[in-house]
Amino acid sequence: MNNDFLFIIIDDNLEAKRPLVLNAKERYGAEKVKLFNKKKDGNGTPTQGRDYILDNLGKKIVVLLDMDLGSGLNGFEILREIRERSALVFFIFTTGQKENIRDEQWIELINKEALFFVLNTDSTERKLSLVDTALHQLETRVDCVLENWIAKLPEEERNKPIYASRKGQQWTFDDVLREIREQSDEGTRLEKNIIKLTLSLIARGKRPIEDADS
Repeated sequence: MNNDFLFIIIDDNLEAKRPLVLNAKERYGAEKVKLFNKKKDGNGTPTQGRDYILDNLGKKIVVLLDMDLGSGLNGFEILREIRERSALVFFIFTTGQKENIRDEQWIELINKEALFFVLNTDSTERKLSLVDTALHQLETRVDCVLENWIAKLPEEERNKPIYASRKGQQWTFDDVLREIREQSDEGTRLEKNIIKLTLSLIARGKRPIEDADS
């Protein structure tokens, strides 16, 4: 399993001894599974789970997020806050009844690419199979691969100017990474240019494609 992968469960009522948590730790490794609930047997509260995600955006993250977290907090609020910083975190939402979700919330989920939705009553295997699918997409999506490569660069390399616009604005790798995470217009343009350059170098035989993960 990829060392940069984290499976984060944010559910205020889910206990650490439940089959979902135990099976996930067996499947992915206990150190890669983090449970945030209102109980003392997890890694913190749902709010701390949100902060943990924001502190680890350099990793591949799949989040199983309960829609209703109680205490006035809901999954949409966490989704919005994460999406302000990164478009590359993969969300799987859980809920008791889909009928309780308003139309405008469905639209926001689609627009923000929440991507998967399951009922609380769905089986553990069903939920973990979606995590497997999400992880595969994070491993193969071009934007996620590009983000992961930049995040692994030494800090001094990430802070060097690598690109200048026609208006004279300079960009470092960290600048590029931030724009890609936010999927801004500039980030999308930079991402496409980097992909074009990479494909051009591969086509010219500058670097074997099997070395792309080194």
